Amino acid sequence: MNFSSVEFWLLLLISVPLYYILSSNKRWILLLIVSLIFYIVNGIFITFILFFAIITDYYFAILISKYKKHGRKILFLSIFLSVCILLSFKYINLLSDISYYLFNLRISDKIFLAGYVIPIGISFYTF
Repeated sequence: MNFSSVEFWLLLLISVPLYYILSSNKRWILLLIVSLIFYIVNGIFITFILFFAIITDYYFAILISKYKKHGRKILFLSIFLSVCILLSFKYINLLSDISYYLFNLRISDKIFLAGYVIPIGISFYTF
C-alpha cells in the first residue's frame, strides 16, 4: 500500500476518527489492527519478518530481565540479530551485483530474500 494510494487514504480516513472516538485505554488495539492491515496489504512475508523481529526482541528483553548478570551480552546479541535482519534486506541486492561483477556469479537466483523489498518500518523499528 503506497502512501499516495486510495487504499491508504481510506484506511487513514477510517482509523483517525475511530482513534479519537475510542477511550484512551482501547486506542492501542485500533492502532495494532490498523498497523496489521497496513503491513499485510504490503505483503504477508514482510509482515512475518517484522513480527519475527518484534517477538525475538521481546524475548531478549525477558531474558535480560531474568539473567541480569549477562544482560549486556544478551542485549548485544539482540541488537546484532536485528541489524543482521535489516542489513540482509538492505544489501542483498548489492552483494548479488558485486558477486556478479567480480566472479561472474549471480547469487540473487539462489538467495530467497533477493526478490523482496525491505519491509516498511523495519529500519525505524531496528533503530
